[in-house]
Amino acid sequence: MKICYNLINIYKPWNVILGLLKKSASPMMAFFNFIIMNKDEQIKKSKQIVDFLNDRELISVKILEDKLNLPGATISKAIYGTRLIPKKHIQAIECVLEKYGYLG
Repeated sequence: MKICYNLINIYKPWNVILGLLKKSASPMMAFFNFIIMNKDEQIKKSKQIVDFLNDRELISVKILEDKLNLPGATISKAIYGTRLIPKKHIQAIECVLEKYGYLG
């Protein structure tokens, strides 16, 4: 068991799940806690990006979406509060916004 635990420690998400398993009553609860933690991170990052863009009205959301080849209105929907920015796009958006002073 020690060897397996060390191999799993390499992978961050598994490390988090293992920590939750030790504290949790069941593996299913550990899984749900892991999902909720990831969703909280997505909500936090999405809100940071939206707040940054709302403070800088000269940055064109449409051009940003086009530059990153995002599906139409991906960021706009987050700004209007109808959706979160998908997790798979957050890193790319943050990289571009860093050029404009985003600290994420």
